[in-house]
Amino acid sequence: MRRLICLCFLFGCACFASAQSKNPKKIRLPQNLLETSGLYYAGPDSLWWHNDSGDQPRLVLTDQKGNIKKELLLPVVNRDWEDITHDNFGNIYIGDFGNNANARKDLRIYIFNPINETLDSILFTYPDQQAFPPTAALCNFDMEGFFGIMILYIFFQKID
Repeated sequence: MRRLICLCFLFGCACFASAQSKNPKKIRLPQNLLETSGLYYAGPDSLWWHNDSGDQPRLVLTDQKGNIKKELLLPVVNRDWEDITHDNFGNIYIGDFGNNANARKDLRIYIFNPINETLDSILFTYPDQQAFPPTAALCNFDMEGFFGIMILYIFFQKID
């Protein structure tokens, strides 16, 4: 039920944003980006994409029209990539934290720097999750985006 509410909310936001745009732009994604799960706007002609689970662990850089400029295969596993973001140091963060069944013990955020091609990761768990999976009433250990994490990151950066 929560998913349905979230999907309705996101669809409503997308429709509202589309209706507010005076000059909407449409692009056709390449065939290998049909299960897109994350998008990071790096600049006017640079969009980083990744697909959801089931695809290779790769990042695809396109221009604003959807033409592929670069494709990078990372030496990791795409268990359930859900979102992508960045920081001011050129790092790209890939959230491999999809956990629909609430059974994963290997939630991870990959940190990739495309300039020097370094890769690191943050392995994490939910401290209050005791069972994998928990009972249906306690199945709330699935994350779909970085929004909350980035808000905390910005908050703590302002405190320092």
